[in-house]
Amino acid sequence: ALQTPALRTLSRIVTGNDEQTQAVLDCKVLDKTPALLEGPNNLRRIACFMLSNIAAGNRKQVHAIFKKPAVLSSLVASTKSRDKDVRAEAIWAINNIAASGNDSHIVGMVYFGVIEGLCDNLPLPNTELLMIVLDTLSSILAVGKRQEKAWDVVLDEVGGLEKIEKLQNHQSEAVYEKALSIIKDYFNGEQEENVIDENIAPFSKGDCFAFGIRQKLFHE
Repeated sequence: ALQTPALRTLSRIVTGNDEQTQAVLDCKVLDKTPALLEGPNNLRRIACFMLSNIAAGNRKQVHAIFKKPAVLSSLVASTKSRDKDVRAEAIWAINNIAASGNDSHIVGMVYFGVIEGLCDNLPLPNTELLMIVLDTLSSILAVGKRQEKAWDVVLDEVGGLEKIEKLQNHQSEAVYEKALSIIKDYFNGEQEENVIDENIAPFSKGDCFAFGIRQKLFHE
């Protein structure tokens, strides 16, 4: 009975500054998070909200999430939840990681299937959340292009390109422009045949990854 209010309290603390967020991390909250992300939807939603605000902290705090692969895996899986509120919170968390983290952090998310997870949410009735998905996909594709990874092919094969093309008919001009920008920036050239190579996965050691405009949320 105390689990939900305790988690809600922690999730509110991490909406504060980096020092307050670090205090929560120092209590090893991430060790308990995988079980929460596999629990009832109300706990999953609050846990994703908490991770979103941790990811909006400094890069060290973003990296703390990546030192717990079980957390990252369950977070990415939450983008496919049947519960729309869980999906929304997971999307915000993924977006904050993409904004606050480095290229290796994005590689880690791709390894756990974040491209498919985000594409499964296209289109969305909520225009703001739809823009968040498109912005995140654009950030991921930019890293893929920079690192010469065939993530554009991955996106196409999970049906993302077709969905983005249809968004060019969206009533929102911002959505139309973002969809058009993604297509022009990443899908004008000839696509590669090999979808994934051995460089797509982060190097792991034990239970941690060895990896060489963020936004705090207050609506919970």
